[in-house]
Order: sequence, then structure tokens, then C-alpha cells
Amino acid sequence: MITEDLKYFEFKKFPHDFIVEEKLWNVPSWKGHVFYVFFEKKNKNTFDILKYLSKELNLKRKHFWIAWLKDKFWITRQWISIYKRTLNSRGWAKKFLDILSKKVKILKYTWWDELLKVWDNKWNLFFLRLRRKDIGKGISKNYNQKISEDFFKKIVEQCLKEIKENWFPNYFGIQRFWKKFSNPKIWKKLILWQKFLNDPLEAQFKVQAYASWLFNKYIDLRLSEWLFDKFVKWDILVDILSNKHPIFRLYLSDTKFEKEKFIVSWPVRGYNLVVSWDFKIKDWMIVKFTELTPALELELEILKQEWLTVNVLANFKKFKVFGIRRPIKVIPSDLRYKWDKNDLLLMFELPSWSYASVLVSWLDKLIDEKLTQNLW
Repeated sequence: MITEDLKYFEFKKFPHDFIVEEKLWNVPSWKGHVFYVFFEKKNKNTFDILKYLSKELNLKRKHFWIAWLKDKFWITRQWISIYKRTLNSRGWAKKFLDILSKKVKILKYTWWDELLKVWDNKWNLFFLRLRRKDIGKGISKNYNQKISEDFFKKIVEQCLKEIKENWFPNYFGIQRFWKKFSNPKIWKKLILWQKFLNDPLEAQFKVQAYASWLFNKYIDLRLSEWLFDKFVKWDILVDILSNKHPIFRLYLSDTKFEKEKFIVSWPVRGYNLVVSWDFKIKDWMIVKFTELTPALELELEILKQEWLTVNVLANFKKFKVFGIRRPIKVIPSDLRYKWDKNDLLLMFELPSWSYASVLVSWLDKLIDEKLTQNLW
């Protein structure tokens, strides 16, 4: 699985090395009864801002609507929305902006006719600085030689071109997994024994982390079986070009799908893990188990490795963790790069359900593979 322990670059060394900007499906356009504010924060997570606003305005958390949570330690730009009628009872928009500006930088504000929802965050725009490590140390152990800067940069650019054209695995990033509780065995026990711990919310987070860990294992399995870039019978494909809500299609041997538009998906959490279970798909067609196909074998292999049964998977619902399907790979949009001396500057867009850290880790992995091939 992917980690942030890079061999050739330093990632997120300083806050300004990682900037993420939230992009919405519809840009608010000064019409409506909902106030929108776009702000920039650093060294504060989104919940810190919401708690602060709740306290200062004497409002409940439910009055503030956001599209997604953003990282704490880096520079992040995101939207927040609130009803006009709520602002009227608290001194109007100016007071809201004055209070918010004490904790964050206000970038712009406007009006719209709907409150912000999670699915409104279509994609995120990233600006990254990858600081070069001593590449000689990275390879001298195996090859006892150094490589030129020009040659290294050429390899990096080849890898970026490959990512841009051929996708990269849509792993969950390590920030999805609590460092303090990063033990899948513990997470699995919650599912097996249905222990809720003293804090139900903590138990739910761990169960979600375990489901995400299973998803990463599934990607590993597809890669190891040379099935990452292929469709096999009974794969459930997601249309990544659909609008807000995903559209799924069932892949059969006599069907054709564009690989640029459809991607294999897999359940991240929930009890309907196996294809043989009833799963509503195109036109509400019910998929039922009639034969053992490669797609079903892969899913059953994950259960076998984890000593899980289909019945145990139903316990996800008891933790209020329900099933969704996630694409197993992703492609960055408008990927650009340039060199600042030996540092690599990247700009790209990713769907809101993907991690920039995974792209960077995959880039580091590709660089290592190409250097290995060229230095033998």
C-alpha cells in the first residue's frame, strides 16, 4: 500500500508546500438567500472554525454548511454557507465576516439559492512543492553510482506523463487512518465482536478506517493479479463523467465501455460487499449470483484473507456505516509542472474523493522503478 515515506522528494515540509483549493459544481452567483464565504486557513482544521463560529455567534453546528473537511496543517481554501435569515438574527453578514476574519483569511463572498452539500465539492485544485532529497543516497546502496540532475529530471517528467495518460491507484491516503490507532487487527475485532467501546463515534471511525483499509487491499490484489487496467465479468463500473451522483454499469463479456470514462469500483464499506448479494444497478436491475467470475473471486479472496464471512459484513450497519462504491483508479486533470532549481512544482485537479498524497507516492514509486531499469 502507498505511504508518504518518499525516497526522492520531501513532501509537506512546510505549510506552503501544500495548498488545496475546493472547487464546486456550481459557482455561487450573487442570487439567492444563502450566504457563501470562500476562505483560507492554516494550522486549523475545519471543525476548529465551526466550533469558533458557533461560540462567537451563539449558533448550533447545524447552522453552518460545508462541502468537505480540509487538512489542518497546510494551506487550505474552502467554502462555508449559512442562511440569510440566520444572519439577520445575528447582526447580518458583516458581523459574520468580521468574526470569521479573525481566524481565517476571507478570499471572497457571494449569495446562492441552496445550502452547500458534501456532493457540491466536485474536485480540488492542488499546488505542491516537492523538495528534492539527495538522490545519490537513494540509489548508491544498490548501484554504487550517482546520476545527473538532468537525467533525474528527465525520468521524473516521463513518470508524470505516464500518470497523466494512464491513471494512478485511488488508494485511501494515510491521513484516513488514525496514527494512534493504526492497527487493522483492532479495527476488525470491532466488526467481529461488535464492540462499541466507550465512545460510539470512536468505534465508528475505526470501523470506517477498516473498510478503507480493505479497499486498499483490494487495489493491491488487482495490481498483483494484473487486473488493474482490465475489466472482468461482473465488475461494477462507475461513470466518472456523470454529474453529482455516480452512475453504475455492470460489465459483462459482451459489453463495451470506454476506459476513459468508466472505472472499476469496489465497496468501501457496508454489508453488500460481494457482487452476488442484491445490488441495484442500471435501471434498478438486480444482480444475482449465477456463476463464479473473476470479479467475484477477487472479492471472495479479500474475505478469505481477512477471515470474514458475508454475514459478518452486515455488522457494518450496526455502526451506522453504510455501503458506497469507490473507483479503484483516478486521473489528474490539467496536470502541470515546472522545476524551481531542484524542487518540483506541481499543479493539478483531483476529484474530491481522491488524495494528492497518493499521487505523489505513486510518482515516487514510478521514479524508483524507472531508475532501477535504467541503472542495471
